[in-house]
Amino acid sequence: MFEDLSLIEIIAKGGVAVYVLLVFSVVALGVIFERSFYYARFRSAVANSLAKLKSEGLSSIGTDDTPLNNVLRAALAKKPYGKDEILRAVELALRYEQAALKGLLAVLATIGATAPFVGLFGTVIGIIRAFDDLADTSNVGVYAVADGISEALVATAAGLFVAIPAVIAYNYFSRRSARMVLTLEVSSSEFVSEIIKEEKETGEKKEVKGGL
Repeated sequence: MFEDLSLIEIIAKGGVAVYVLLVFSVVALGVIFERSFYYARFRSAVANSLAKLKSEGLSSIGTDDTPLNNVLRAALAKKPYGKDEILRAVELALRYEQAALKGLLAVLATIGATAPFVGLFGTVIGIIRAFDDLADTSNVGVYAVADGISEALVATAAGLFVAIPAVIAYNYFSRRSARMVLTLEVSSSEFVSEIIKEEKETGEKKEVKGGL
């Protein structure tokens, strides 16, 4: 039935719902490419910052806007206020980086959850139209509605075609972002401990001077 039709003609037969799903697919692809590049940059930035910190120490943080430097910079800002404030600042900085990693993933989740229903809606509308056409014709055979129903099912197929990759991408990026946050936390822990140690030593020196 569709073997002689082009892809554009098949899409047109699916009705308005298929055009909506086409927009969904373009948005989902855009998010997938954007997150892929962002995660690659994130991983590279953490690795480079870690290598620089190990060779030059905390003095290498400077103003470089990298995930690891941002976490350590937040810890250093709270150094005068004690260990609890340092750990709280680190936790908030890690949450901020996690939120940045999860940015736009909600779009994939929404598309994955919504696309099948948009496809189903298009199918229902198509079937209603097919039976309406049947009511207007004297031919009551199955072939009178077969073409209309098959066209209506294009919307369901399109909905699944868009939803499945979006859900797979969402689950993949969610797991990957969790691993990256864990890597960032592990990478920063050594230097956070060093900052806390320095703060403790500074506090002890102040107590000794105060006692004298």
